[in-house]
Parts: sequence; structure tokens; C-alpha cells
Amino acid sequence: MATTVANLVIRPGDAYSCRINYVNEAGTAINITGETVTLTITADNMTAIALTSGSGLTINYTIGQIDAALTSLQTTSLDKKSNRRYTLRLGVAEKMILVGDIEDEPR
Repeated sequence: MATTVANLVIRPGDAYSCRINYVNEAGTAINITGETVTLTITADNMTAIALTSGSGLTINYTIGQIDAALTSLQTTSLDKKSNRRYTLRLGVAEKMILVGDIEDEPR
């Protein structure tokens, strides 16, 4: 499967959450049991935040459902940083399944 590109829009200082459903081209859920899942956010060309299962990511492996949550402190830490991007990876080989920029939501 190809890597999907989608930007995230967050409001610095507010908690943020999103649900990612990993599905095939037909829309059928992909079982990711046994996979390591990581979501990394970079800012100013450095790793700013790393989320894993139980630490910002809640994962239902059998249906490929990944819930990501950032605290208000984490979103504040991204404020006024440049080159903010995120990458969601699966497995030891770190297959990229979702990437994109992080944009500010205006107040």
C-alpha cells in the first residue's frame, strides 16, 4: 500500500486527538496484530514528540484502529516551530503509512 498524505490542523495550547483507520483499497480494515506502531512529530528538523502504544496511542490491533492524543502541553511545545511534520509508522521496518504537515488552527 502507498503512503497516505494528510495534514493535521491543531490549535496550540489545546489537547488534540484523532482516529486513524488502517484499511486496504477496498476499505476493509487491516489487522496489525504484532506490529509496532509509532507516531513521530518533528519540528525545526528535530524529533519533538514520539507517541507509542500506551503513551499517546491507543490501538485496536485487530481492526487497524489507531487513536492518537496530544496533550495541551505537547501542542504548546509545537507553537511557533517551523517545518512541523508527522509520520505514522508500522513495524520493525518502520513502514510509513501516513505522513503530513501540521498546521495551526486559528483561534
